[in-house]
Amino acid sequence: MSEDEIRKEEALALQSLALSTVDSHNPGAVGRFARVVEPPARALDAALWQAPKATPAGALLPWRFVQQVEKLQIGGFLGSTVGLFVSPYLPWRCGGGEMCFFDVVSINQADPDLMQKGIYGLGGFLAASSELRILWSPPYLSRLWCVFELAAFRQANPTGRIHLKPLFLETGLLYVILAVYFFVVFEDVKVRLLGERSYDMSWLPLGMTCCSLLPFLVLLHGLRRICHEKRQLIAGLRTFDLDKVDCKVPTDEEFIYEGIREWYRSPEAFVDYVRGPLADELTEPFFFLTLPIAYWLMAMTPIISAEMDVWLHLFRQGQTAQEAVASLLVLVVAAPLFCMNIMHLILFSCEHLTDAPTGVLEYCKTLLIWVLMVLVVFFFVLLAGPFVQEAQIPGGVIASATNAVIFYIAWRCKGPSD
Repeated sequence: MSEDEIRKEEALALQSLALSTVDSHNPGAVGRFARVVEPPARALDAALWQAPKATPAGALLPWRFVQQVEKLQIGGFLGSTVGLFVSPYLPWRCGGGEMCFFDVVSINQADPDLMQKGIYGLGGFLAASSELRILWSPPYLSRLWCVFELAAFRQANPTGRIHLKPLFLETGLLYVILAVYFFVVFEDVKVRLLGERSYDMSWLPLGMTCCSLLPFLVLLHGLRRICHEKRQLIAGLRTFDLDKVDCKVPTDEEFIYEGIREWYRSPEAFVDYVRGPLADELTEPFFFLTLPIAYWLMAMTPIISAEMDVWLHLFRQGQTAQEAVASLLVLVVAAPLFCMNIMHLILFSCEHLTDAPTGVLEYCKTLLIWVLMVLVVFFFVLLAGPFVQEAQIPGGVIASATNAVIFYIAWRCKGPSD
């Protein structure tokens, strides 16, 4: 395409409605997965993903009860699932009037000529948008077009926001839900088999609980891989090298390098920009591995559902108003908050054991974190039993407030994620 044709394509793009975001990703590494990950990432209020690691602790409160009705657990699961799949078709619930240019969808992928026109008109869409959202995966900085999008957006929008969305967060949360629901099902089987003995401090109940926690070994190992990927992300930006970036079409490479020279004066100046200001801007939210507050709230969905089932069962058995309020505070408020605090402990442990998880030593590190999690869970059950059984409203308020303060401090110290 001639220079006049390229400028014409950009002008046509600028005539479109103002865009809220442009979503950028590496098509070779992400592909279809990005289209699966992006809806729940954008529609947080309908996401399915559940709590990492520590949420089983809340389900282990040693209430003595017979077989409970589990309508809330089933309803919570179905509601989350339906919300996940319906959310992309409810734009008024997922950002109001936001308009997004998603490169792999908005640019024709079948017709080579239309694809080329879309690519060369990309600068117009970047100029019309207020935010560039990067669906990051490890090979992202190895693709010249991906690098060009970064350069073009910052040039067209000096005050625009570049938002990094690492795919490893959603990947990890996808693994989490499998382990959490395995635990829930296994614990339900244990309760049906053992009845009131389910939470006795004897070998059989404790052994069955250990079995229900076994999937978390795989999950913890995956979380350590996620922490390792996060370090690779930061290292990749800090050591960015333009000479190692690929481009399959020579004419595209010439076009991109010409734009970089025009905007940044030289490729070396652009490399310095990526390693310095851009790396600072993109990696600051990921200095510690944390989750958006909406993820934290939705992470407790299975625990709150399970505890509500227990609370309703106890309430129907004839609890007084004071007992009902006290048990509600302990079960539905304090227990999920305590679980989130355990999650902070698990994330902290994985952050400090982030070497590439391969080899016997690395598996031993994962086992060490798992044993720590199991000990905390058992310690919680052992100490919480007498307190929960005889809970009063002041004790419930103190337990809820204490756990809320601890969670807030830990969350703020790590830095809230968007």
